[in-house]
Amino acid sequence: MRFNVPCSKRRTAVLETAPVTTLPPIENNPNVGWSRLAGSSIVYRADHHATTTALSAAEQIPQCTVLGEEKQLALMFLDIRNFTAFMEQRSPYDVIYVIRKLFVLFNDSIREAGGRIIETVGDSIYAVFGMDRPIEDAVKAAMNASMAIFHDLEVFNTTYAKPYFDLDFEIGVGLHQGQVLVGEYDMDQSERLTVMGLPVNIAARLQSETKELNNDLLVSEDMYRLLNDRKEEAESRMVYLKGITEPLKVRLMGNAYQKRKIPTDALDYYIAMAG
Repeated sequence: MRFNVPCSKRRTAVLETAPVTTLPPIENNPNVGWSRLAGSSIVYRADHHATTTALSAAEQIPQCTVLGEEKQLALMFLDIRNFTAFMEQRSPYDVIYVIRKLFVLFNDSIREAGGRIIETVGDSIYAVFGMDRPIEDAVKAAMNASMAIFHDLEVFNTTYAKPYFDLDFEIGVGLHQGQVLVGEYDMDQSERLTVMGLPVNIAARLQSETKELNNDLLVSEDMYRLLNDRKEEAESRMVYLKGITEPLKVRLMGNAYQKRKIPTDALDYYIAMAG
C-alpha cells in the first residue's frame, strides 16, 4: 500500500489500456474516491468527483496511488505463551537472545512451506501463504508450516528449554483464509509489504482465542473446508471473537496447554551453557 506517492511510469505503461470502474466516493468527502482497474488492483484519486464519469486508465494512473491488489490468502498468527515472565525477570538482551533462536526456527519452517512473514511484534509472528499459488495449496502450506513449527518447538524444548531450565515453551496458532488487500508502503525510504483486511483481524483473534478454548491450534471453518487431506473430523466450536459481530465456527486441531512453573535462575544457566 502506498500513501501519497505518485504512480510510476512503469505501472502506467502496464495498465494504461485497462478499463476502469469508478467506486463511490469516501463518505463526507466527495473530492476523494477510489477506482478499480481490470483485475484486482485498487487505486486512489484525490481529485475524484461523484458526478464525473470514469476516466481512461492513461488519464487516471498518473494522478493516482496504487493501494494494492486483492488476493485470497491463508493467514497465520502465532504467539509464544507465558514469555512475559522472562521479560519481567530478565534484561532485554537475555530475552532477545532466546526469542531470536525460536524465531529463526519458525521462520525457516514458514519459508520452506512457501509462506512469508509480514510482521513480528514482541513474541508474536504474522505470516501469509499463497502469494503465488491457489488457495487450496495455500491452506495446505499453512497447515504444514504449523505442524513443522510445533515440531521445531518440541525439539527446542527437548534440546534447550527442558534440560537447561526445566521449562517447555508453548505457542498459540490461529489460521484463517480470505480475500485481503496486498500492497506496499514507504516507511523511512523503505518499502514494506502489507496484507490487510477483515480476514487478518479474524486470524489474529483466533490466535488469542486459543487461550480461552485451551487448544494451541485453532482453524476457522472457512479454511478447514479447503483442507483436502485431513485424516479425521476435528472438534468444532462456535465462538464470538472480539470486534466481530457474527459467531464463527472454528476447529480445534491442536493440544491442550500445560501449566509449568518458570524457575527464576533458569535463563542464567541456559545462557551460560550456550556460551
